[in-house]
Amino acid sequence: MHTLKKYIPFLFISWLLVNLLYAAERPPGGGGPGEYWVHFQYDIHVADPDGNPLSNIEVRMTAVYGLMIGGDWQSETVSTTGFTNSTGDAHLDIWEEVSNWYPDNYQFSYMWAEVIETPDNVVSTSIGDHSDYPTGTAQFVLINPADDENGNLIMDAYETPLINKFSPTLVLDAGDQGLSPKSVEIMLESSLIYEDIYSVIGQEWHNSYNWFPNIDFSNIMSDAGFQGSWVVVYHLDFPGDTPSEWFQYFNSIKNNYSNTIYAHLFIDNPYIVIQYWFFYPFNDFINNHEGDWEHINVLLDSQNPSQAEIVRVDYYFHHFILEREQPGIDFHVEDNTHPVVFVGGYSTISDGWGSHGSYPIFGLWLAAAYDPNYPLEDDVYISELVSGDGDYLKYNTFQLVLLPEPDQIDYSANPEMSWLAARIYWGQMWVPSPGAEELQTLNDWKTFLSTITLGILNLELPNDVGNAPPWGPKWNPGWNQTGVVGDVYVEYTETPPPFQNWNPPQDQQEDDSQF
Repeated sequence: MHTLKKYIPFLFISWLLVNLLYAAERPPGGGGPGEYWVHFQYDIHVADPDGNPLSNIEVRMTAVYGLMIGGDWQSETVSTTGFTNSTGDAHLDIWEEVSNWYPDNYQFSYMWAEVIETPDNVVSTSIGDHSDYPTGTAQFVLINPADDENGNLIMDAYETPLINKFSPTLVLDAGDQGLSPKSVEIMLESSLIYEDIYSVIGQEWHNSYNWFPNIDFSNIMSDAGFQGSWVVVYHLDFPGDTPSEWFQYFNSIKNNYSNTIYAHLFIDNPYIVIQYWFFYPFNDFINNHEGDWEHINVLLDSQNPSQAEIVRVDYYFHHFILEREQPGIDFHVEDNTHPVVFVGGYSTISDGWGSHGSYPIFGLWLAAAYDPNYPLEDDVYISELVSGDGDYLKYNTFQLVLLPEPDQIDYSANPEMSWLAARIYWGQMWVPSPGAEELQTLNDWKTFLSTITLGILNLELPNDVGNAPPWGPKWNPGWNQTGVVGDVYVEYTETPPPFQNWNPPQDQQEDDSQF
């Protein structure tokens, strides 16, 4: 309280100076002695995604301020419009008389700038469109909806060049025996779709369906079957029940499926974001499970592929995120535009090698392999060794598949994409895990099912070590999100391992691009 009192005079003086700084006795050519006017102004620039200025675009400025009237602060709003000139610029200003209130009974609040959208021009990104001062500078990028059929505010013609330009290189862990990201067909063509019906007393009935690429499964919802004390769960089931069985089957079919990365673009104003999603058929770590979806975000400063540069890369691993902004200092990059992902890793409390977390550098990551929302006992410290000594998968050796928004897909014409919308678990509902045995937290079926029936659909139980299968990208909390995501992905606050020089294997650096 004493500290706050110390700053009150400073805050009051700052507020008074802001009001005085942006006030004038009268507007040019008007007003009279003793009058006080405030001046609001915005400089606005409008361009297309290539940086070309757009003229004759209508723009608006709106300012909000407060007046003390009758002992109460009342909000006042003023606005004005104008059009951009041949250089794409517009200067908007408003003079407002506040003689009866200035300075003690006048207070500036905020203002904003906007573009009046038309059928031919909509805002893609903006910078500076909100100001906490009576003067501001804003920049807008507009696109024509005719160039954006999927409605993500990114020009369709730029999407494939963008995902190719910034696609990542992956470096696996040698202990993971070459388990690389594959196309989803490796799971869909090897599995049945199971429909399990449960009650509080255990599993009661199940059915299964073959996955047919020409059938639309987009309307499958794992929580659609709640009826009283019953719940319907849809899930896949990769052949085998243990890592050794999974590896045996994977090795017998892996050459039939391409190494694949799925790319999804969206706007997180003012950035263009590419999410790169990796699908591993299973996870061999402290938390064994079938189906494993991982991802990173690459944030860009432009949607024009020839101009775009990396602003930041979000690396996600387990329930953590690290935001990296300095290539060559806190993350590796190949050929200036391709982030390197070091794939985890080895747990310090079990023999599993394949967590598949996406790390910016290799080394020992302290306390990286647990859910921070459910902290473990003080003497349990699960770290992860990311060796970076396994298979080197260069960015141009992957098949890249563009993922639109699921509601933009015509499934009657593209039923093979219906997996994206299906709210289905990507594996057997429960498998034994070293972490569960080590920590003695493996639930029995009755506890597990009772909890589901109470409505916890994502299976993230307080004493679960993550040995339930995930949903696909669309149903992941990170879909269309950057940075920290609620209480699911939190900032990694331990000290990362030191940044070390890394060079790709010399015998694998030839350009064998298929794009």
